[in-house]
Amino acid sequence: MSDLRHAYLARSNEKTPMWEAPAHTIHDFSLLQQKQGINQNHINYWTDMLKGTTKGLQLATPNQAFDISEKTPQVKWLELKFESEMHNKLAKFARQHNASIFTVLYTAIADALHKQGQLKEIVIGTSASGRTDPEFFDTVGYFTTMVAHRTVFNPIDSFQSLLQNISTMINDSMAYADIPINHIQKALGMHADEGLLFDVFIHIHSNNALNGALKAPHGRDIPYRQILPEREESMFGLHFEIMENVIDGQHQLSMILTYQAHRFPTPLVESICEKINATLAEI
Repeated sequence: MSDLRHAYLARSNEKTPMWEAPAHTIHDFSLLQQKQGINQNHINYWTDMLKGTTKGLQLATPNQAFDISEKTPQVKWLELKFESEMHNKLAKFARQHNASIFTVLYTAIADALHKQGQLKEIVIGTSASGRTDPEFFDTVGYFTTMVAHRTVFNPIDSFQSLLQNISTMINDSMAYADIPINHIQKALGMHADEGLLFDVFIHIHSNNALNGALKAPHGRDIPYRQILPEREESMFGLHFEIMENVIDGQHQLSMILTYQAHRFPTPLVESICEKINATLAEI
């Protein structure tokens, strides 16, 4: 989007956009990947973490009849909106614990699922930029990959201890995040038709580039905003999207939870959300 803003301003002044240096193409990156092959040390990192873990997510749903054999999942969603004071509170808490708003909310979600299902461990998927080579930071293309992290719960751990463990795990793993999840699952002995190792996926849209303004001649700005898509399908049982934006100079924080309702009924999902809110209120 920054390139688009730069080009728009130049074109609106009837000039050709000038760039500091040409960017490599996604084709260049593909050829380099093919030449380098899969990094076995990186594969080993993930298999060491995930070997023998509990696949998916099973939560008790008493007095609830639903058909998990449905081929087309019934998808629903809900949104948790937080006041600006909550953003400030979480940002301060994150700084105090050498964490980020993402890892604080990630930990709150993991803790809520642990309490909901009395889980001993959980595997949670998240996204990684996939841009590990600075030579391709300006390349136009879709580099994002999925990675899976294993969290083991200890009944005596405080929220702060869990946050520290999760923050360290995620930060340390990013150097190995160039391995696509299908290669990791294959190395774990999973077949392609088994689906994903995890049911829960958490990611953040921070300072979303799809919310901003185009610079135009005579100092006139043209604002633009992202239009959220319809959520009619989901490849994840529980998909948490954290939205952290600055709109008109004000921080906005929310979380959209898309869920496969034939597996995770709405009352169960609402109970999870209540636990998340309760945890955030206490920190």
